[in-house]
Amino acid sequence: MDDLVEILYRLCKKDIAMANSNSDYRFLHDCVSDQFADYLREDIQNLEKQQEEILSSAAFFCPPVG
Repeated sequence: MDDLVEILYRLCKKDIAMANSNSDYRFLHDCVSDQFADYLREDIQNLEKQQEEILSSAAFFCPPVG
């Protein structure tokens, strides 16, 4: 997860306009976003089952609330 987020961060920092105009970048962004959402969904399910020991690191990359 760390590497995927770092790739997107560096690409976005380099050229924000590329995110809207480059279909390859958009595909990469969508795939990483989908994977990120899957990890968060699994984490929520594990929290509901009180299985905190198997949580991913995805929550660390969420922006803080507020």
